[in-house]
Amino acid sequence: MQKILKEYPSLILNAFKRFPVASAFAIVTSFALIFSLDFINGKNPWLQFWFMVYPVVAMFISLTTSLIQEYKKNNSDKPQRITGIAWLVISVALLPIISIFASDGFAHGKSFIASALALYITAFMGPFVIPFFKQKNDNAFWIFLHKNMVALCTAVVVTIFLTIAIEILIVFFVMLLGINTYDLNVYAFIFCIATVLPILYFTNIPTIDECIEKTPLESEFATSKFRFLFTPIFTLSILLFYIYIVKFIVQWELPHGMISYLVSVSMFFMIATITEMYPAHLKTTATIEKKLLKIFPIFCIPLVVLMSISILRRISDYGISENRIYVIVLNIYFYIVIAILLIDKIKCKSRYLACILGIGFLILTIGPLSASNITYHVWSNGIKTAIEKEGFSNLPLSKEETKIFLTALQKKDDHKSALTLSRISFFEQYSTKNLGKFFFTDDVLDFDKIRDEAKGKVRPKSPTTLHSVNIYGHVDDIFEIPKNTSKVIPLNMHFDKDDFKVQNDSLFFQVKVKRLDKTFQFAEPITDNPTSFSTNGAILIIKQFFLLVRDTNGEISSDFTLKGFLFME
Repeated sequence: MQKILKEYPSLILNAFKRFPVASAFAIVTSFALIFSLDFINGKNPWLQFWFMVYPVVAMFISLTTSLIQEYKKNNSDKPQRITGIAWLVISVALLPIISIFASDGFAHGKSFIASALALYITAFMGPFVIPFFKQKNDNAFWIFLHKNMVALCTAVVVTIFLTIAIEILIVFFVMLLGINTYDLNVYAFIFCIATVLPILYFTNIPTIDECIEKTPLESEFATSKFRFLFTPIFTLSILLFYIYIVKFIVQWELPHGMISYLVSVSMFFMIATITEMYPAHLKTTATIEKKLLKIFPIFCIPLVVLMSISILRRISDYGISENRIYVIVLNIYFYIVIAILLIDKIKCKSRYLACILGIGFLILTIGPLSASNITYHVWSNGIKTAIEKEGFSNLPLSKEETKIFLTALQKKDDHKSALTLSRISFFEQYSTKNLGKFFFTDDVLDFDKIRDEAKGKVRPKSPTTLHSVNIYGHVDDIFEIPKNTSKVIPLNMHFDKDDFKVQNDSLFFQVKVKRLDKTFQFAEPITDNPTSFSTNGAILIIKQFFLLVRDTNGEISSDFTLKGFLFME
């Protein structure tokens, strides 16, 4: 470790020389993430999405371009300019595409995350696939993958220790100054993850030449792990699945959704094992490992079929959803994986597996075939069909028609009607614009109230807010000290309900100074903008102030928190 730490300065300098553009984007990524989280933060989701995606993907595109140039002995900056400009244009063009095919609520939250992950994963696979695209086998890919895993693991370990050290230093430093540490801690964490980790990873990335020149060699450690650890675990899991299949056939009990996750874990475990044991395929002699690696994909076929049956059952019970579309595509991908692994004529299996995975991810998250867009159209058609079955033809429904329709669905009390109601509730919560295509939405519809009315229930009245004042950081850190002040005490108090009261629009409370055995009584009118409270012998300057008084069916509930400075004469 000491040797590694001594070598890192020169390695980092070499990484900047070898991958200058990618290293620059690693630095830009930190600033972009901080800007998107701190300054945009939901104000403009599309701009925030772009700042979080563009520099990260640009970094991996530049890395891939540099590796190819290094292999071809091309020192021109033209390829970097071409790929950089191309990605800039594509990234800007993606925003309206996502906006068009992701409607309202479907465009936010999970869909944004899915689109970002798809772009991240596809870009990350670039350096592992594109430089070896013309190779006739997976030899160079396997060596490059192994050396990169070592480089990545080393970078992660060093980054973890460095992050912990920096965070501790920040905590001790700010304790001396007495300032807020939260923002500094977050900024340091983002910088370590988004900038330090990639640059440390760049320091140990092998060249394409040294990977092409070598032949994968099977290590005794990997062979023993495969024979005595992976094989028994995988065989046992396959056996358990087969027992479940027998139970399913005998009892005719359709599999539930958990099967899909278990099969997915088993499949990825199988893919990782076959990739790790790739050198065993190259042996000319027949070995146990070589035979097992050919048999494992065949054994997985019933598992993938079981996963398909499980998905069909979930769709039959609960209909289409965004998550189920992801699982459907993953299930199809597993069939393709098994086919590629079993076809001996396909020598570069990694190329096809990676390309299909990346393309599938992008199609599934961006554009007209995205999971969110498909889900939106399926749900919309389902709601429209339910409306037509109730005899309504003109859309959107009026306010009275909306109530009649929702009440009719509630009274049916069947699975399909409940499913339609849940989708309407989703639209109400996340996509009111699309809800307006079907229902009257000038007022906020209270579907829970309509359901309760259909069942003859009486709902309690919503709480009435009598007083609400919430001020954060109202006073600057620098302010005038009142005259005749002899002592200052910082306050950070949460008052119990017996320690204060609100009467006739005035707030009454007391502050006890235990060390001095003094109690100060305050009585002030409640305003929207209180800056200070005064009483005999003291002035209270407010920094943070929160007061909430509510009436719930005749019962008064209140909450009062105060932070500031008490200046005593």
